[in-house]
Amino acid sequence: MNPKTNKIAAGIPDDRIIAKFQGQKKGRTVCCICGIHGNEQASIHAVRRVFNTLAARKKYFSGRLIAVAGNLPALKENLRFIDEDMNRLWHPHKVDIFRQGFNSNPISNEEKEATALIKLLDAEIDHASGSSIFLDMHTTSSKSKPFIIFGDTLRNRRIAAKFGVPYVLGLEEAIPGTLMEYITDRGHIGIVFEAGKHDDPASIDIHEAALWVLLHGTGCIRRSDFAEEIDRSTKLISAPSASLPSVLEVRYRHALVNDDHFKMNPGYINFQPVRRGEVLAEDKNGHIIANEMGHILMPLYQGLGNDGFFLTRQINKFWLTVSTVMRYLHFSKIVHFLPGVKLHPGRKDTLIVDTHTAKWFVLEIFHLLGYRRITQLNNRAMILARRQYDIIGPHHHYRL
Repeated sequence: MNPKTNKIAAGIPDDRIIAKFQGQKKGRTVCCICGIHGNEQASIHAVRRVFNTLAARKKYFSGRLIAVAGNLPALKENLRFIDEDMNRLWHPHKVDIFRQGFNSNPISNEEKEATALIKLLDAEIDHASGSSIFLDMHTTSSKSKPFIIFGDTLRNRRIAAKFGVPYVLGLEEAIPGTLMEYITDRGHIGIVFEAGKHDDPASIDIHEAALWVLLHGTGCIRRSDFAEEIDRSTKLISAPSASLPSVLEVRYRHALVNDDHFKMNPGYINFQPVRRGEVLAEDKNGHIIANEMGHILMPLYQGLGNDGFFLTRQINKFWLTVSTVMRYLHFSKIVHFLPGVKLHPGRKDTLIVDTHTAKWFVLEIFHLLGYRRITQLNNRAMILARRQYDIIGPHHHYRL
């Protein structure tokens, strides 16, 4: 879409820091990441609304709020990215390079932007005040009701439950290198909020509402001081999701490669049920069909992108309760005694699983315990790792 014809695209910031706000009372640091994809601009307008409201009520705010822009050149061009997807670069070894510098090696626009962003976050985030809370604000190319994505730690779950919208688990196994996965592994709380379609003005309203709900849920604001904003926002983001599954997990990602001429069949929207064998899209090799029944997520209806669509399935909340109990009881300390499971000799909190011996519901069981698949070694073995900061963070002065 031409930026000149897109009303949402007006007012793109020149500076990476969109705004920041320090309350008069101590509290958590909340950091909003806006526009890590350059054609997702609704969040910029949303956070400005919140900052404008807070400016007149500073004495009622506890903690610190900062909003930063992700990919400035792509935002100005209204493109998802310039050279590569900025939300696929956040592997620990690459972030080390971002911090150290690339010397004279040629780098992409997104690597330059990631370098600037990580240095800014290092300077702005105060670890002494407790683990910070990051809200990565996105929109999609298809019509959508709001939902959230996060790495499955109990700390992230506690924040996610405050929004009252569906949440999606397991995306980090399908697309490694996302910013929020890196943030979570660093011991912070990281939530991705998807507000709606890119160019829908309602996405601005939804993003604004999500931020008010988060600020209330984390204790930065009290209902007695912001009752109108909190009540309006809670209804706005939760009402559209009443008929949707509350929890889903990613089962399949259709990855794209150059020149495969992928074209999504028209009319799909997020969470739409699909049947096994249903023709979802086409590429140069012919029809692309659903390999199982479930709900489609993020069908691609834009020019740039590495993901054609995802297939998800519903999870009963009962299993999340079971998972919570198992993690608090530290079942992970004895799981390596199971047949076909052994500790990784060189990595902490990491297992090697022989799937020919441990046959039944391997990933499902280990997901309950907080493990995620890191590598499929071969057709019978996989490496799974458990997140270090599942229950408490490294800076837990404030525990949610």
